[in-house]
Amino acid sequence: MGLMGDIGKTLAIGVLDGIQEGLNIAQDNIQKAQRRQEQQNILAELKAFEQKESGAVRAAENGDIEAIQYLMMMYHTKGDYQKSMYWGKQGIAVNNSMCLYFMGMMAFQDKEYDIAENLLRRDIDINGNELSAEGLGNMYLSLDNVEAAEPYFEFAVSRNPSNTESSLGLAVCMLNQGSRDFPRLKQLLQVACRSNNYSTRDAAQKILQQVNEDERNQQNQNCFITTAVCDNFGKPDDCYELTAFRKFRDGWLKLQSDGQKLIDEYYKTAPGIVAKINSLPNAKIIYNEIWDNYLSKCLSYIESRDYTACKKLYVKMVENLKAKFNA
Repeated sequence: MGLMGDIGKTLAIGVLDGIQEGLNIAQDNIQKAQRRQEQQNILAELKAFEQKESGAVRAAENGDIEAIQYLMMMYHTKGDYQKSMYWGKQGIAVNNSMCLYFMGMMAFQDKEYDIAENLLRRDIDINGNELSAEGLGNMYLSLDNVEAAEPYFEFAVSRNPSNTESSLGLAVCMLNQGSRDFPRLKQLLQVACRSNNYSTRDAAQKILQQVNEDERNQQNQNCFITTAVCDNFGKPDDCYELTAFRKFRDGWLKLQSDGQKLIDEYYKTAPGIVAKINSLPNAKIIYNEIWDNYLSKCLSYIESRDYTACKKLYVKMVENLKAKFNA
């Protein structure tokens, strides 16, 4: 590259490092400013509460549910947890959603899991509150019970597809259970990336990056038979034929009612077929026959958009090879 090129490269790296450092500082400043604003808002609310407290208590004593909710929240903010609990229980007695959720989350924070589960489930069953479902999902995740957490995140997302926290929670549950449903995972993580919470957004972005990489790796590796045949002809992984077959698999075939089942079955049997063929001295001849008898015809069907014919022939190929090589 030469001396000037090396100097230029070094300067470029330095500039990029400086930009990244500046972005980090800017983000820290934004977070600090937000925290300051939140603290100022809390102080303003507490000051206003001093003037409203007696009136709110009178209204709450007369059964005003909004006043009950208000007192529960403000006494907790003020640090008077005994009074906060008192009014929270008044709201629970009439199955008020905000009180059930708030008291359930307080129990969760205090590690009183049975109480939290009871209150949050009650809110879900009676009021259908997505936030209580999210809270239960997070509680089960904290207890490493992914199977129990998943349906609650699923419920929250079904109620509100824009729920960023539950979208991340559901994606984490799916990944922990080995899901390879990349379209659903990416959809959930893209929603989570829009969160106003920095930690949620950053986690979602990192996981999404890994999911995209895993999807690319799977797409490159899972066309076992077609890849082996194309390798036999010295074709690269991104050749026209392999690209066409992958588009057919991940596009049309996957959307058919039995598409995912066929794909999963193929992933189970194809590696064994390829391994058996590769162990034979006439492997090259066999791959040529597979191309002539099946894959070249499948490719012609794809090019003419006769996807149903391609599917039938591809299934026939896998069944015949499975029987022939005992895979």
